[in-house]
Amino acid sequence: MLLPDLPSDALVLSGGKLVLGTDIGAFIANAGGGVSTAWSRLGTHLPNTSLNDVRLDPNGTTVLAATHGRGLWRIRIP
Repeated sequence: MLLPDLPSDALVLSGGKLVLGTDIGAFIANAGGGVSTAWSRLGTHLPNTSLNDVRLDPNGTTVLAATHGRGLWRIRIP
């Protein structure tokens, strides 16, 4: 899937995966795919809300996603 045309606020790289925080949630893709990179939604219970910041947890397998008004979420990177 291609990314929707909307603002993105944060990007992290972990283990060859890109995690992108956007105005409607989190997306993930394999790094190095160029313009034809296939993205998919990250997380199963994350609400459709703006992610203001995405940070990598020190364990390297989880991202912390700060939303606008919906709290802080921990999402495991597949």
